[in-house]
Amino acid sequence: MACAAGSPTGRERVHANRPDAGRQDAGQLQDGGVAGLGDASPVADAGAASSVDADLLADAARLDAAVDSAASDAASDAMLDAASPVGTDPNVCPGLSISLSGSPLATSITADITGATPEATGSCGGGAGADAIYHLRAPASGTVRVNLSTPGLLPSFAPTLYARGDDCQSGPELGCDASSLYTVDASLMLNVTAGQDYYFFADQTLGTMASQYTLTITYQ
Repeated sequence: MACAAGSPTGRERVHANRPDAGRQDAGQLQDGGVAGLGDASPVADAGAASSVDADLLADAARLDAAVDSAASDAASDAMLDAASPVGTDPNVCPGLSISLSGSPLATSITADITGATPEATGSCGGGAGADAIYHLRAPASGTVRVNLSTPGLLPSFAPTLYARGDDCQSGPELGCDASSLYTVDASLMLNVTAGQDYYFFADQTLGTMASQYTLTITYQ
């Protein structure tokens, strides 16, 4: 039987009789859009996790650095606190132990050589003169200037200064300087290592005489 012109087919009638069809199609599209947004969530979560991991690694690195610094400080303190020949008498080895303070690290000692006896000699002199010995455990590595002077233009003894390392009596000589008739002081520049022992001899070349002197030690 022929269909009347303009009459909907069976399939068209079925579709037309479904008023929610358009809404379903729109809902599917909408759901698809939500699903697409949902797919981005794992990416965001992964980025957040990476940021947390980076922070944890940075914290671990800072903790390791702090531990290493503390260990280094402890080792340095142990070196400085190790058994040291502490002396209280500048007339015999190991001499009078001294310390430095201030910035730069320094000390100045004024004393009198009266009554001292010859205990040591340096390669540049001092064998016949009275001497005083000072011991320093270096608080830091660097260069120190050591100066021995006497007051006045015509001192009653000619200053002679020398230094030894490691041992007061048998350690290697690190330097020696003797004043002349035209100078009133003797000086040394020495490279020192933190925790090592150094011995400075305030000596004279004119025999045992009574006189005042000043010994200064300064980090450069």
